[in-house]
Amino acid sequence: MDPETTDLAIEAGGLRLSADHVQPPSMPIQAAEAIADDNDGADAIHNHQTSEARAEATKAVTDSDRVTASGNLKIRSKRTERLKKKMLKKRSKKTVSDATHVLHLPNEVLLSIATFLRPSDLFRLSRTCSVLYDLVWHNQTFLAREIIAARYSTIEKCFKLPVPLAEVDSSFHQPLKHPSRIEALAIHRRYRHIPVADHDLICTCLTCVLRWNGLCNVVDFSYWQTPLDKGEPMPAFPRNRDPKQEESDADETLNCPRKKPHLMSIPYTTSELTPGMHRTIVDNTNFIVSKALDSPLVHASILECHLKNTVAAIRRQASNKSNQRKHYPMTDAQAASETDDFLNTNGPSTPDLPFSRDNYDFLEVLMPARTWIKERQAWAYVPDELHERDLEWLAKRWTESSEKAS
Repeated sequence: MDPETTDLAIEAGGLRLSADHVQPPSMPIQAAEAIADDNDGADAIHNHQTSEARAEATKAVTDSDRVTASGNLKIRSKRTERLKKKMLKKRSKKTVSDATHVLHLPNEVLLSIATFLRPSDLFRLSRTCSVLYDLVWHNQTFLAREIIAARYSTIEKCFKLPVPLAEVDSSFHQPLKHPSRIEALAIHRRYRHIPVADHDLICTCLTCVLRWNGLCNVVDFSYWQTPLDKGEPMPAFPRNRDPKQEESDADETLNCPRKKPHLMSIPYTTSELTPGMHRTIVDNTNFIVSKALDSPLVHASILECHLKNTVAAIRRQASNKSNQRKHYPMTDAQAASETDDFLNTNGPSTPDLPFSRDNYDFLEVLMPARTWIKERQAWAYVPDELHERDLEWLAKRWTESSEKAS
């Protein structure tokens, strides 16, 4: 055999065997003589085959599963194979147990998903865990703004929040709290089912007082949906009795302390207001609307509640065969969309607040602070600038009154 072939080695379990240690098989004499006689060109063929064998051997060793490209021997045994299978099995179990959770999503994605929910859904979502509670309430301003713009943009124009007194310029505080003007606000106290606006909490200009009364009426109207659906009469106030005297009598005789109100949690179905019930209803309404001044999400929930009650009122009046008035147009698809887009169309709506709960029976679409412009074929809403005009008028009016009195 050619001496060059003795340098070739094969790998067998890490043991390198030289060709010198391998006994070649015996060759017949006739074949050996034939090869010896044919020396012309044999050397060239043999050298070509040897170079190809070297290339194949080098490639096989370098790219094999047992030797790395750098020439180091890979560890491979039954023990290592068992360890490898064990690690793969462990990793597969770990992947199943650590499945992707919704909280693993970025905050931007979570907030984008939350904007498709209703305000009531966000309240329930915030009660599931502390992480979602912090997410909802820390971003309630953004969530409420997006949800109102998508669902309640029309209702929001009719039920805006009154301006807190802390956000009003301090130069207007004295005219707003003038004793003569506080007495003049008694004209708005004719609504027995609406709490009086606190002049130490909110601005009491005419625009803000009307906004306060509108939101309070929405909350009070939501209490009576069950008796309205059943056709039961509204509870009547005791005749010839002062509500304040009724409340004091209830405290003394029944010893019923004031309970902390809960958001939208007082359904009343009795046919007559018992002692203390009127006070509890008004306190609860005052609590909810006051909470909306600090929480945009509570304001959005009030708008959601009014849309739900408006849809129920339209269906209730449409199914009443004795009511032959023209009803507000609304399809089943529009009601199922849970948006107020259908309220942009022309239809009979009530711009004035109900004087008492007796008017709830035929109340269909309560949308104050807007009027239909026939020439434009669109609704016109009270502008926000009216609040500033009221403050300027108050400052001028009550400053002059103070100077004349002095």
